[in-house]
Amino acid sequence: ALTALLSLVKDAGASVAGAGIVIEKAYQEGGKLVRDMGVRVESLARIASMDENGIVFVD
Repeated sequence: ALTALLSLVKDAGASVAGAGIVIEKAYQEGGKLVRDMGVRVESLARIASMDENGIVFVD
């Protein structure tokens, strides 16, 4: 979803200074993909994994 928003911003001729995320699913590749694009990403909480037994947060 964030990559689509970044594309819209670029198409509008604007630039992105950074992105604020409430909960980042760090076990997926999205955050790394956006960071590799040079966008600063700040997350309030980063989840390392989650399953039926609970949620594990990144330290």
